[in-house]
Amino acid sequence: MYGKGNTELPSLFKLTQMKRTATLLGIVCTLAFFSCKKDVVTTPTADLKSISEKNLSLVTVNGVSTNTDTIPPSNAVDVKTYGAKGDGSTDDTKAIQNAINAQGVLVFNGGTYVINQTLVVRAGVKMFGKNGATIKGGSAISGTLSTAGRYFSIENGSRNQITNLVFAPSVKAFSLGAWANSLIFIKNSVLTNVSYNRFNFNLPYAATGVDAIWVDGPGSSQTFIYKNTCNTVGIIYAEAGASSTLCQSNVVNNSHSNAIIAHGNGTVFGTGNQVINNTINNAGFNAIDDFGLMDGTIIRGNIINGSGKSPSEGSDGEGIQAVGVNTVITGNYIADAQAEYIELSSTNKTVQNNTLVDKGNTAAGIVVNTNMNTQTNSRSSSTVIDHNTIYGCHDGVEIYGTYPTSVQVTNNTFYNPLSTAVEVINKSTTWNVTLSGNIFNMNTPNLQARNAVLTYTSAPSNTQLVNLTNNTFNYATSAAGGVGGENAISAHSNNMTLVGNKVNGNAIKSKAGAEVTAMNDGGYKYTGYTFTNNTFSGCLWYIGGYATVSKSGNNF
Repeated sequence: MYGKGNTELPSLFKLTQMKRTATLLGIVCTLAFFSCKKDVVTTPTADLKSISEKNLSLVTVNGVSTNTDTIPPSNAVDVKTYGAKGDGSTDDTKAIQNAINAQGVLVFNGGTYVINQTLVVRAGVKMFGKNGATIKGGSAISGTLSTAGRYFSIENGSRNQITNLVFAPSVKAFSLGAWANSLIFIKNSVLTNVSYNRFNFNLPYAATGVDAIWVDGPGSSQTFIYKNTCNTVGIIYAEAGASSTLCQSNVVNNSHSNAIIAHGNGTVFGTGNQVINNTINNAGFNAIDDFGLMDGTIIRGNIINGSGKSPSEGSDGEGIQAVGVNTVITGNYIADAQAEYIELSSTNKTVQNNTLVDKGNTAAGIVVNTNMNTQTNSRSSSTVIDHNTIYGCHDGVEIYGTYPTSVQVTNNTFYNPLSTAVEVINKSTTWNVTLSGNIFNMNTPNLQARNAVLTYTSAPSNTQLVNLTNNTFNYATSAAGGVGGENAISAHSNNMTLVGNKVNGNAIKSKAGAEVTAMNDGGYKYTGYTFTNNTFSGCLWYIGGYATVSKSGNNF
């Protein structure tokens, strides 16, 4: 339990439970989506609750427990039948291409298959690896294999599958362009399954590099990207209108730049995509990025340990950037982000039940950036930040920009921010911010002046509204002796309503002897304040500068 006076971060046991829960929620029977034994495909649903939670069937093959979905069906044809050697030195490009052109189900049974040109996969072809079968670029790579790192290309395809293969770097270095560099490139294709593959690359952190999988075009839908391991390469799950991708239970380690990302470019919205239960370790830039013309993406149950690790991009590295529309971000665990843990554009986002852990107190927690307020498909002008737990951070929740906004910050728990737990510094003359049911726990001495809630505007307006209802501000005895002042509510704007809030100052003092301040008007005059049934104890308050509309039932 994390209660008053306890600075403990989530324990290994708790994180293990989270991972087990994420795995259980994330296990989807591939037989229901892209069966190896039956050609039955079900559309990935936009509602996570309806996804099957049953375990995949396991069998024992040569003493090894194996997922049934990785076992080639009985009608699979070995590519060696078409002359492929798999000896790690022979150029197998032509032999494999001939097999793809002739057969519907192929198996690569062990060995290393060298290719020097991109393999073009026709519709309906399914490929399986066995016994560590590896695809590797050769010393004479050319065409898109050289210029885009493209091992497989699936365009205008249907019901394709690439399962259980290992991808290894080419002998000759790629000559990459700036865009669409990917080992598996999927364009305007439906019902593509890329699962259980391992991408064993060792790319340096850099903006330009090759990614594992890239899904492109408005004709792409119902792509299933499942349980792949991506070392130094990322996943682009949707670009230019691609929709209904399910990117689930993948592991991305040390991605050269972004780890899992959507490019909402072009003129068509990508809709109904899901990024769930993935594990991301030390992303070069952003861990998960969903931006541009993206509508209704669900980002759920992901575990992110480190983002912004690239020396060239790291200062802007974020855990999750969600600047599409109608996005749901729920149940994610994020630690060690360099710039921001979650960044949002201002319209219709739901950010719920996430855990953010910033041991260094250097990054912003949840940022609502109203400068990115240009989305046209939004079904609501309001953003909800609810039931999140935020440990540390420079600022826990930050609402800033120049456009009008409506934000509800409800039932969150904050522990020991460096500067401010909730900060509203929007420059618009109109905003409506509600803070309700939040708990602010200060149980370590501050390192500078610290505010639980801060509102500020250079031009106060009667349409800048803030409502604080039933929030609790706890200052533990262990927080005494800080180097700066402690302000529960530092309000520098007009029109604030405070109902049922409790400030428990516990009579603690800073190193200089300053007590906790429940309310601080900063010596300025602001209008439109209502105080009802609030309780301030063990602290000071300065409200003389606030012109109140009413004041009743308070205990201070």
